[in-house]
Amino acid sequence: MVKVKVLSRNEADFTRERKSDVVKVYRNVDPSVHPFEKGREYVRALNAVKLDRVFAKPLVGAMDGHRDSVYAAAVLRSSLIHYASGACDGELRMWNLAARKTLWNVKAHDGFVKGVCSDAIGQHVATCGTDKTIKFWRAFPYSNDEYEDWADETIDELEDEHVQAQSKSTTNAHMRKSHLSNVSSKLRIKLQQKQMMRRLSQGNSASSSSSSSSSSSDNNDSNDGGGDPPIEPLVTWLGDSPFTSVDANMDTSNPLVVSGGAQVDLWDLMRSEPVHSFAWGADSINCVRFNPVEKQLLGSTASDRSIVFYDTRMRTPVRKLIMHMAANEMCWNPMEAFHFSVGSEDHNAYTFDMRKLKSALNVHMDHVAAVMSVDYSPTGKELVTGSYDRTVRIFDVQQGRSREVYHTKRMQRVFSVRFSLDNQFIMSGSDDANVRLWKSVAWRKLGVITDRERRNFNYKAKLQKRFAYVPEVKRIKTFRRQPRDVLSAKRTKHIIRTSRKEKERRRRLHSKPGAVPHVAERRKKIVKEQS
Repeated sequence: MVKVKVLSRNEADFTRERKSDVVKVYRNVDPSVHPFEKGREYVRALNAVKLDRVFAKPLVGAMDGHRDSVYAAAVLRSSLIHYASGACDGELRMWNLAARKTLWNVKAHDGFVKGVCSDAIGQHVATCGTDKTIKFWRAFPYSNDEYEDWADETIDELEDEHVQAQSKSTTNAHMRKSHLSNVSSKLRIKLQQKQMMRRLSQGNSASSSSSSSSSSSDNNDSNDGGGDPPIEPLVTWLGDSPFTSVDANMDTSNPLVVSGGAQVDLWDLMRSEPVHSFAWGADSINCVRFNPVEKQLLGSTASDRSIVFYDTRMRTPVRKLIMHMAANEMCWNPMEAFHFSVGSEDHNAYTFDMRKLKSALNVHMDHVAAVMSVDYSPTGKELVTGSYDRTVRIFDVQQGRSREVYHTKRMQRVFSVRFSLDNQFIMSGSDDANVRLWKSVAWRKLGVITDRERRNFNYKAKLQKRFAYVPEVKRIKTFRRQPRDVLSAKRTKHIIRTSRKEKERRRRLHSKPGAVPHVAERRKKIVKEQS
């Protein structure tokens, strides 16, 4: 008897019910029947990395409104779209990143705004300045009840003024008519604002209505009877010297604020004087930061090239690290309690483990000027830096070279960089008085992503990772266009570094063994450690 094999196919299994359905494909995964699989995947990886560069549009938008350099900034810990920035003219602005508009702004300080931070619940913002004051603001100052009470009082005053203007006898009829018109227009605006607030309060929450009402006025300083109520700080602390940095802890049961200036001061919201002051031989403090995981631990960088750690429970300094050059800013890794990074004047960023300060975990190179600001992503896997060389760079915490560099023709020296809480965007504030919004992944698609697109993106990412060290793929993936002056400075730095290595090699060659030891790059910039 002859055995016959036939191909059997049920057409119903392969027929789509709807146009959006994906056609079923049965694939034999046996590698012996796919001899050209590696070649095909290489071509796909090469095409994927090319398309990533084609669709790389990192700049989402630039938000103007500040009249001076944006020096400090903070992301609210309760919102993905609210962002506070402080400028060198003393102005504080609250931004809506989704609409890329100002919610409210206020003249916060006389002089520079040197520090901005959010409290643990994300409902308040603390600022410090060169006018020797620290101020505590509400992030959403316009609630429905307060706005309506203020509107009632303003309307009553305008109505009285309107009656007086009507009854007032004056020889100049034109002046009386213009005065009546001015008062009537102000009264009409107030009534419209009150009606709008009442409608918003019936349909929306207090926070959303406050955003809508406050966005109606872009400049709080120029209110002339027709704008929003004036914004006043909840608490104002006066110090003995100008403040350079401020931060709040993440402990909601015992909220504390730390400030840096001539010394490190610890503030309680219920007191007008610092509850404690720390000093360990520093001329002035550049930056202070609370640890987001170990809430009783804080660190500071100072102008004497030191990095000092303090314990707020014992009220004493714990350890001190002295480097070759001063650190401008520090930040803690939100996922690794003892890891932190600093941006240094020697053009590098350093990542340390505070338990082993004799050597850095990593040295992040690529900048050609002082690193002014650093911040970790919420995942703790990436680090963003802003530099005096007018660029923003993104580093993998395990890598020494940046994976991305952002710059524009108009962007000047970058003083502040921050990651958004969803790890999707980066905000930068620069010397050209603009706040810029960038994508954390330059080629990432904005908007809704379907499951099919997500699987395709993940497949392409795996292909690029598999062929990352193939020369053609690596060259396309790592190449970035940079400003001409940055490239020139990089070449000069490369020549200087090469000549120093050659000089050290020759000294070691003509010296007795052990006289010129090999020092790792992660240890070179560390002077000593004190405890």
